[in-house]
Amino acid sequence: MKRLIAAAYAALVAAACASSEPATGSEQAAAEAETAAAAPDADAQTASTATDYDNMANWLCRPGKPDDSCKVDISATVINADGSTELETFEHDPDAPIDCFYVYPTVSLDPYTFSDLIPGPEEHSVVRTQLARFGDKCRLFAPMYRQFSLGALRAGRGTGEAVPSRGTREDSANDVDGAWNWYLENENDGRGVVIIGHSQGSGQIMRMIAEHVDGKPAQDKLVSAIVLGSSVQVPQGLDIGGTFKNIPVCRSADQFGCVLSYSTFRESVPPSETSGFGRGRPVMKPCAPIPQPSTVRKP
Repeated sequence: MKRLIAAAYAALVAAACASSEPATGSEQAAAEAETAAAAPDADAQTASTATDYDNMANWLCRPGKPDDSCKVDISATVINADGSTELETFEHDPDAPIDCFYVYPTVSLDPYTFSDLIPGPEEHSVVRTQLARFGDKCRLFAPMYRQFSLGALRAGRGTGEAVPSRGTREDSANDVDGAWNWYLENENDGRGVVIIGHSQGSGQIMRMIAEHVDGKPAQDKLVSAIVLGSSVQVPQGLDIGGTFKNIPVCRSADQFGCVLSYSTFRESVPPSETSGFGRGRPVMKPCAPIPQPSTVRKP
């Protein structure tokens, strides 16, 4: 578990970065838009079409997939604190004892409000940079899902033109839930699982965990949840309650069944009081600060 948590820090600390500048109204709107994108659309006029996750084409990464986007060489140069370097070779472990289920952030360049299920370079790239390094610790599962697109996000924050409407938030939620349920029914077989999300993906896994894992039989399988670029909420002075009712925040590297959540900022420019990231809601607070890794890996 300690090595797994260390790998999580090294692989994703940079990916979870929020803006190094004080937050503006548009940044707050962006955070709220990505959170809202994870919630099913109560006003949807038509039922969401179910995605077939038995079909390998609807996964970016999945054991046995011939063109698995996570199967890349990510050997890296380790830069130690004293400035010395060494080559760290990387090998995926096909017999890893646990699994990782990952929901990616807002990356789709599709010219509509919601993406389709055909992966573009942006989806392939994000799993290679954020998820692939976990492959020496766990089997990797990364479904495609019909996400709120970058064009729609920019339009919502006033930094881009409106894009044509296609799909609903219900599609996104149903896809993530459908992929998770398929994984549990077909691949889990009682194995421990780390659930990972970033940005819009964090909104999705927080919703999914609250609805389908927290206090449910699936919670027994939870190694940890890693919620990046978002804020898991707990009441002041407590480790449980708020976002999740039965899943505590992680306080030690050897703790299981808990949640990690963080956004990163420059030390000299901490999040402002109105930041959309790194701050809790009134009377609430995000998890305790996460230690930074002592080494940097440069691909």
